[in-house]
Order: sequence, then structure tokens, then C-alpha cells
Amino acid sequence: MESDREGKSLSIFSNRDITENEEALKHYLKSANDINSDIKNDIGWCYEYGIRIAKDEKKAYEWYFKAAIENSFCGQNNLGWCFEKGIGVVKDERNAFEWYFESAKGGNSSGQNNLGRCYEIGIGVDKDENKAFKWYLKSASCGNPSGQYNLGICYRNGTGTSPNEGKAIEWLQKSRSNDNKCQNGNEINPNANVDGFLKEVMLKNSLPWIPFNELNNIRKVNTDTIVVYSAEWAYPHKLGVRIRKVKLDPITGSDSQEILLNVLNAYSIIGNKKPTFHQCYGVSRKETTGHYIVVMQDVLANSLECNLYSVARMGWSEKLKLLLYIACDLQLIHSCNLINCGLHKKKILQNNLSSAYIALSSRFLSADKALTAKPKLRVSTFYIAPEVLNGGLFTKASDIYSFGIIMWEISSGKSMTDYFQEYYDYELQFSFAVLNGIRPNISENTVQSYSGLMKRCWDNDPKKRPSASKICKILTSWKNNMAKFYDFESVNYDEPEEDEYKLYEIYYISDADQITNFHQLHHLRAIVFKMKNL
Repeated sequence: MESDREGKSLSIFSNRDITENEEALKHYLKSANDINSDIKNDIGWCYEYGIRIAKDEKKAYEWYFKAAIENSFCGQNNLGWCFEKGIGVVKDERNAFEWYFESAKGGNSSGQNNLGRCYEIGIGVDKDENKAFKWYLKSASCGNPSGQYNLGICYRNGTGTSPNEGKAIEWLQKSRSNDNKCQNGNEINPNANVDGFLKEVMLKNSLPWIPFNELNNIRKVNTDTIVVYSAEWAYPHKLGVRIRKVKLDPITGSDSQEILLNVLNAYSIIGNKKPTFHQCYGVSRKETTGHYIVVMQDVLANSLECNLYSVARMGWSEKLKLLLYIACDLQLIHSCNLINCGLHKKKILQNNLSSAYIALSSRFLSADKALTAKPKLRVSTFYIAPEVLNGGLFTKASDIYSFGIIMWEISSGKSMTDYFQEYYDYELQFSFAVLNGIRPNISENTVQSYSGLMKRCWDNDPKKRPSASKICKILTSWKNNMAKFYDFESVNYDEPEEDEYKLYEIYYISDADQITNFHQLHHLRAIVFKMKNL
């Protein structure tokens, strides 16, 4: 989600931006009663950001207030921001909403976009996705890049409107083209401490270098084995500042360079070409640690892991909608000849309960590379396909197995950790069970067709698992006609389809449901006891 603000009007005195002309600023401060409301807004801007004058948030608020009551629509929007964030004034979300509303009524595209945010997430007003969509549309139609971005996300996730991937791509592309930060993304400050290997890949993919001081309100959002942070990325844009809610993924460890390159290369193959996929905005670096940070798109509702209980209580129609988002992202990954190599509930991000993204990950691996270089196994044993546990390689079919496990979690409301703790004493015992075709018990209230697809996805034989493309077709058919969903005979799994698994025969290990020699047993023990649960 994005918000944006405006300042920096042209001064009549100098015919120049007062944020770039100290004499003009001094002149207006001396003749405060004689200047128009937009210039008062700009003086507030200077105080807020410490431009040509000492930073003073209280004075920033006071000047925004003067501008707002004199009907400066920019001033009203910025005053709303002060109330929303508690800048120079006590935080008051209701007042924030009311000033955004005044700005939006006046036709200010930034105010319209911020008003849409209020309705979408309930800032000072009850949530109303239909009104959020309406105001994003008004903002986007005025050419506001943040409004265009938020509108594109609405179309992508079906927020306040029907999902429409074509329109989502259209508006997200418009947002990109109107964002001068993206247009100049290949300009890396020569003084930035960026290693040569990284400069090359960033220039190639037009990814911006993000100074660490542009990242504000950083906070840790996970306390388990995955450590990520949320933040607000504020950077100059045209007549103001564009503010993005972002996720920060610090890259640490001895193989940090390899991990970073994997993330950026995966993004260049998928996200840079497909704006509806989980987005990478650029790279930063914390100078005190020297660690690079991948700055990525954040979401409103955290991950499937956090929402599993609520998701399980949804109706079947909403569950199918959620699974379709996951399957479509997986289809996109596979269509780019990549393998996820680690699909699990922590890596499925959500803006709302019935939509999802597969998170951009360093574990993505090209299908060709998978033939020669086995990736490090860092995902939980619970999601690993039996042929991989038995010494085989990650494939597109092993991703489908993981998808089947996620289907079970969504239908049962239980995590695989819960299942393991209920039935097994140690992971090696669980792994032996998986190799011998044992899967979690399916809930009695699970619709038969759903169970059928789930069983095909986690079949011991990789060649019997449907492709991601096939899964998308099945889920789309069910979602559009629930009668088909309740008719178990409606799916023909033996119908020929494009051979997405042509590589499987090269490295498929026959009799994968049995451990046949000491070497395989040693391999399995190594996986279980050295694995990092990410």
C-alpha cells in the first residue's frame, strides 16, 4: 500500500522552489500574513523535513494547519498526515480522516489516495473496500502514481471490485511509468557503498539503490526463525514525497552474496516483467553492520501462517479463491522455468484472507540448474516431497507436493507442526512415513473434489501430480461454478496437457517410497538433523 504527500510549490518572489531557495523562504517567513495558502503548506514542508531551516515538527504542523484552514488542498492532505502519524500533534485518526476527506473533495489526488487508504484499512472510519476502490480510482485517473499502484493492487486482489489481472497489470504499469524513482532506478549514487557484483545486476534490472536514511519506522515483525522488518520508504517524487509500506529482508551469513544475487535474479525473471507478482523495490545497506537489505513489497495481513485459523473458517468459495492466487503465482514461477524449492505457509503473504502472494525468495532455482546443482535444504521437512527426501532433486513436481500440503493446512486449520507433534516423536520417523506414502488425515467435512486434488498433488509419484497450470484451470472452473466443485466426477486428471514435467524422468528416483540402501538412509539423517526450519 502506498501513501503520498505534496509540497514544494513555486514561489512568486523568486520563481523558484522555496525548498531550494533559502532567501525566498526567509522572505515568506517574515511576511507570513501576505502569502497564499500553498506557500504556507510549503513552509510546513520545510519545517517537517528540515529543508533550509532547522527541523521542527510542531511548526510544520502549525503551518500545515494555517494552509489547511485557508483551503490549500495540499495543506489539508499534509495536515491529515500529521494527525495520522502524530507529527507535531497528538495522533488522532479521526481528524486525519476528516482532513484527507476535505483534501479529496477538493480534487487533490494525494488526498484521494490517502482517503482510499483510510477506507481500506480503517483509519478513523469503518472499513469499506468499495469506497476505498472508488477513491483510488479517482486518484489514479488524475495520474497519481500511488493511486495507480493501490488501484492495481485492488484489481489484483479483488478489493472493492472483481479481480481483474489485465486491469491490475495496466494500472501497475502506469504507476511504474509515472514514478520517476523507477524511471531513474539505474542511477546508483557513485558515493554509495555498493559492491561491484551488485551494481551490475542492479543496473541490468533497473533496480534503485535505496539510501538507508530513506527507511523510517523500522520494526521487527517476526520473532521466529525468519527475521524480517517492516518500514516506510519515503523518497522524493515530483512535487512531494511518495511513501511505500515495505518489508526489509536483511541478507546475512557467509553465503549472503549468493543469496542476494539469487533474489535479484529471480525478480528480474519474474517480478520485473510481471507487476502483479511480489515486488522487489531495490536494495539498501545498513552501514553499522554492512549487511545488504532487500526492500520488498509489504502486505496488510502478514502471512498464511499467522492467518491459518481464520482462513480455515472461511467458506469453500473463499478458500478456492485463496488457493487460486497461490496456484497462479506458482504457475508463473514455473512458466519462467523456475522452481520454488521451499513453498510453505510462512512464504505465502496476504493482503486479506482470500488473496495471497508467493513471496520472492532466494530459494528460487532455475529448472536447468536443478539438474546439476542441488540447492541447500533449508525448508521444513514437512513440506519436502518424498523423492527429495530420498536423495532426488527439487523439481516443479516437488513444488506441487508442497502445494498439496498447504491445501491440507487450509482445509484442516492445522499446521504440519501440529500434525507432527500429535502423531510422531521425531522428524526421522515422520520422514520415513512420508516416504512410505503416509499423509495427514483429511477432515471429514472436506469436499470430495478438494480431497481428490489434494491427494493428486501429494502423490508419491511425481508424474501423477498435476501441473500448476492444470491446478489453476481446475480451481478457476470450480470457483466460477461451485456445482462443479461439489461434483467429484467433474475433473478428469488423465486428460492430456502440456508436458511441464519433461525433465522429471531424468532425475526421478523409482521406488521413492522405500529406502533401499545405507547411502540414502545417511542422506535422510543428514537432512533431518542439519535442516534449518525457515
